[in-house]
Amino acid sequence: MTKKMIYNKLKQLQKLAWKNDDMMDQETLFDLQDILANLVLNVARDCDETEDLIKSFPYLYEEC
Repeated sequence: MTKKMIYNKLKQLQKLAWKNDDMMDQETLFDLQDILANLVLNVARDCDETEDLIKSFPYLYEEC
């Protein structure tokens, strides 16, 4: 994942986090969570920290 890709995902997250003047509906929350989970997983892979991420969030990620 390139830095530009990370930047674009972070921009998406920021837009969702402040959508509707902090009155986030459930659909927006789910979108934000999905983008964040995928971004963190990609960064963990790039940093060789996938195992740590899985241990930290076993309810979100599982080993393949």
